[in-house]
Amino acid sequence: MDKITEFNYSLILYFTEVLEEDIERILDFIKKGITVHLFLSNTLEEELELNEYDLNIFKNEIDNNLLFVYENQEQVSDGNEIIAIDGDIKNTKLYDKLCKDKDSKFNNNQYEIITSYENSNYIIVSGAGTGKTTTMINRLIYLRKKIQGFTFDKAALITFTNKASREMRERLISVLERYFSVTKDPKYLDMMDEATRCTISTIHGFSKRLINKYGKNININKNVKVRSFKFFRQKAITEALNDLYKEHRELYNVIKYYPHYDIEAKLLSIWNKLDNYSIDVNYINYNVDFGVDEKNFSQIVKIVIEKAQKYLEENKEYEVEIVDLMKKLSYRELFTEAKGEYDLIMVDEFQDSDNIQIDFVANFCNVTGAKLMVVGDEKQSIYRFRGAEHTAFDRLRQALKENNNLLEEFTMVRNYRTDSELLNEINDIFINIDSRVDRFRYKEEDYIYSLINSDKISNIKYVSLPEYNEECANFYHDVLKNKDSNDYVAVLFRSNNDIKEFKEFCDKNSIPCRVDISGSFYRHEAVRDFYIMIKALVDTSSTSILYSFVETPYINKNINKGIILTESREKVNEYLSSILDDKKWTKYRDIVQEKNVLEIIDSIISDDEFNPIRGYYTKEYLRAKANGRDAEKIAKIKTLEYKLNLEHLLYLIKENFSDNISSIAALEQFLRLKISTDDSVDTRKPSSFYERDFIQCSTVHKAKGLEYDYVILPKLTNRFITSKAVDVIVRTNKNTVEVGYKVRLGDDEYSNSNYSNYLKDEKSEIIGEEARLLYVAMTRCKKNLYLNSAGLAATEGINNWKSLIGGARTYV
Repeated sequence: MDKITEFNYSLILYFTEVLEEDIERILDFIKKGITVHLFLSNTLEEELELNEYDLNIFKNEIDNNLLFVYENQEQVSDGNEIIAIDGDIKNTKLYDKLCKDKDSKFNNNQYEIITSYENSNYIIVSGAGTGKTTTMINRLIYLRKKIQGFTFDKAALITFTNKASREMRERLISVLERYFSVTKDPKYLDMMDEATRCTISTIHGFSKRLINKYGKNININKNVKVRSFKFFRQKAITEALNDLYKEHRELYNVIKYYPHYDIEAKLLSIWNKLDNYSIDVNYINYNVDFGVDEKNFSQIVKIVIEKAQKYLEENKEYEVEIVDLMKKLSYRELFTEAKGEYDLIMVDEFQDSDNIQIDFVANFCNVTGAKLMVVGDEKQSIYRFRGAEHTAFDRLRQALKENNNLLEEFTMVRNYRTDSELLNEINDIFINIDSRVDRFRYKEEDYIYSLINSDKISNIKYVSLPEYNEECANFYHDVLKNKDSNDYVAVLFRSNNDIKEFKEFCDKNSIPCRVDISGSFYRHEAVRDFYIMIKALVDTSSTSILYSFVETPYINKNINKGIILTESREKVNEYLSSILDDKKWTKYRDIVQEKNVLEIIDSIISDDEFNPIRGYYTKEYLRAKANGRDAEKIAKIKTLEYKLNLEHLLYLIKENFSDNISSIAALEQFLRLKISTDDSVDTRKPSSFYERDFIQCSTVHKAKGLEYDYVILPKLTNRFITSKAVDVIVRTNKNTVEVGYKVRLGDDEYSNSNYSNYLKDEKSEIIGEEARLLYVAMTRCKKNLYLNSAGLAATEGINNWKSLIGGARTYV
C-alpha cells in the first residue's frame, strides 16, 4: 500500500491480505483521530489470528466508531488499495464496485455527504430513519478537521424544537468524547469546550440572538424579552372593533346583531392563523389581500386585524411574542452586519420551515457569505397549521438559483430503524398512495430500504379493534405482556382528543399508559388530587368538592351512589362529611387557619390515614386485580409515576413560596392559576427501566423524530375534511399574501373570493398532508406495526387514513 499523506478525517482501505505492519499502521491512523473504513476479502478475526494479534486489539476503536470493518468482500483487486482519503476517491473503479453492493453495511451516500466539497450549499433529502443527525454531526466534525480556521462557534445549527437543540449538542459532544477515548489527544477536550459555544438553537432562538445583537438596524435598541401577549391580543381586537364602530358605522352594521364575544373570537382566530404563517399585515414590503365578498365582511376583517396589530405593537415596547421573532426575519437590515460571523448554517427538519424562514436562510447566506446545508424530507412535512408547506425545498432551490449560489443535492434512503421486510410493506403502501394522491410524492428515488433483520419474516399486522371494549383492552394487555422486556410500545393518534379518550380507556382497564404532551404537569392526576385536597381544606360546604375529595387517594372510600342520586343536598353533604369525620379529617381542617400551610401539607401526606401514595397504590392494585391484570406490577409502576409528580409539585410549591405561604387561599389561587394556564412544565417520568412497561401514547406530531419497537394505529376513521366555525386558507404569490376565509356567525356564513378560488386546491393539500402524517406514523416502528383493520377496505373517496390504507391493500 502506498504512503498516505495529507489527510485529516477518514480513510477507506481495501485489503486482500493484512500484514503485521498494516495492523500497526491502521492503529496509528486511528490513534491520530482518523476514521478508517476497512474492506477485507477475509474476516478481521482470521487476519488477526494469522498475524498472532489479540482479537480484541481493535475493540475500543470499533466500539467508538472510529473503525468500520466490512468483511468477506468480493475480491475486486489482487492487492491492497487506498480507495479514498477525506472523501477524495483515489480508485474510482474499485469504489464504484464496492458501492454497488446494496447489502454492504458501508453507506457510501452518507460518506459522500459528510466528506463533500466544502465550498458549496447542500440540500440533503433524508428519508425516515436514515441517520440525518449522525450525518450532520459528522459533517460538522469533518469541516472542523479539514478547514483551517473553521471552529464550531463559526457554525449555527437550527433545529425544530428546544429538545432537538439539546440533543444535537449532546450528540456532538458525545462523538468528540469518543475521539478522545481512543486518541487521548487533549485537542478533543478543547473541541468539546468549543462545542458548548456552538450556536445550536431553534429558528426562534436564532432570531432572538440576531435581534439582540443587530436590532439597532431595525430600530430595536435593547435586548428583547419574549412573552405571551394573549390578554393584549384579545384587548386589541376589542379596541379595533370599537374603532370600526366609530369610523366605519356602515361596516359595523353588518355584524351588529351577532354576539360581540363571538365576533371577537372569530376575528382573533383569523389573526392567529396569519401569525402561524409569520405574516405581518402591516409590513410595507408585501401586500396582504383579504379578498372581496358581497357583504363587505372582507373589509371588516382587513380593518380590524390591521388596527389590532397596530394597537398590539404600540403596547409591546421591548417585549415581543414568539411570532414577532419570525416576522423580524423579513428585514434584511437585521443581518447585514453579520458578514463573517458564521461560515456555516445547518437547518434540521427543513421541510417544516415556513416561507419567511426559507427566504431568511437563503438571504442570510447570500448577504453574509455563510454556506448552507439543509436536511429534511418532503414526505415528513406535517406542519401546515404553522405555515410550513411541502414545497419548502422547491422554494429554497429557486431562492438560491436567483442569487447564483452553487447548490448540490443528496438523497439518503438507507433506513437504520425498521426491519427490512416490514419496511418493504410500508414502501408498497406509499407507492400506491403516490398514484392516488396529488400532493404526496413517493417516487423510486424516495424508496427507503433497510438491512436490519433481512432474513426475518416481518409484516404489517392488521388487527380488528372496532371499539374500546374488553377485547380491545386484552389486545393492549397482551402486547405489553408478550413483548421483549426492552421494547417500547407506542399508540399514535392524530389529535389530543383521541389521546384523552384512549388514556381514560387505559386507566379504566388497568393498562399502564404514558401520555406524551408537553407542559402537561399541572394536569397530572397527582396535581389534580392535591388541588382537590386543598380545596377541601378551604371549602367545607361544597357538595362537588366533598364528593371529589372522597374519591381521591387521600380518602379513597367507595361512595354509595344511591344516596348521591336520591337524597337531598343536605343529606348528601351530611353523608360525605361523615366519611371524612370517620377518617378524622377535621383535625386538619380545624387548624388550617392557625398553622403554617406547608407543615399541614407535610403532616397530611405522611399521615397513614391520608397518605396519597399508599391510597393510590391500593386503588390501582384493586382496579388491576378486578381487570385480571398483574395487579402488583401495574400498581407499582403507576404509583411510582404518581409519587414522582407529587414530590415535584411539593418542591415547586416550596420553591415558589419560600416556606412562607400567607394563607391556604393563596396556595389554592396559585394552583388554580397554574392548572388553568401553565403549560411550561413537563410531567415527571420514571426511569427508562420502568418506561418500557407503559404504552407510550402520543400524537403523530409529537412522535416525529422518535422510534418505537411496536407502533399501533387504532384510529383510522377520523375525517380529514370537516366543517369548521372558522376556516382560513393562505397562499403566497410573489409579493402578495392572499387570505381566504369562511366564518360562521349565528346561522349565517361569510366567505371571500380567495376562499372560493383556493378551496379545491386546499382540499388536495389537506389530503396530501394527511398522507404524510400517515407516513410519519408508520415509519416510527422498528419491529412491529399494527393497523386497525375494522372496516378497512378500498373506498372511492379519500377522507381518512382508512381510505388511504384500504386503497393500497389490494396492491400489497
